[in-house]
Amino acid sequence: MNLPLSFSVVTAIKDGFAEFSKTYPTILAQTFSDFEWLIIDDGSRENVASSFPHLASDPRVRVIKQETGQGQTSALNLGIRQSKADWIIRMDSDDLCHPSRFEATKKAVELNPSAQLIFSDFSILDESDRIWAEVRLRTPLSPSFFRYLKEKNNPVCHPTVSFRKVDSKGALRL
Repeated sequence: MNLPLSFSVVTAIKDGFAEFSKTYPTILAQTFSDFEWLIIDDGSRENVASSFPHLASDPRVRVIKQETGQGQTSALNLGIRQSKADWIIRMDSDDLCHPSRFEATKKAVELNPSAQLIFSDFSILDESDRIWAEVRLRTPLSPSFFRYLKEKNNPVCHPTVSFRKVDSKGALRL
């Protein structure tokens, strides 16, 4: 698929504007800026566009209102359907994004053109935004890692995930 944008960032939000006020600058200040950002408002009490007017002035940002009460999964799926790029970057409305995350993702895609899913190490912050813990995954990933994913737990932090919008057979991933 040859699309003009490198990435579509998809974020669902329902209220939580105090946390989002910390999140959005980390998206807009990425070192790699060729992306669109779809913010799906899942029935917030306040209006995202009027609460954050500077977002509306950024041509990369689209705020999409969803019917109240559809939930986060529905909101994220709506964002994926509305996205224009081949790669989706998942971002929660209350998480922070490393300034070079999109650039690192772009490099990973270029180095692994057949990749379908990319994820990374991550840090857990405390209430003061200080690093509380760091999670580092060993590479290369072994078959035992994938068995662990299937059988026990998922050490992949969802706000580090990027994936192809369409699978190898051309089916939309929702």
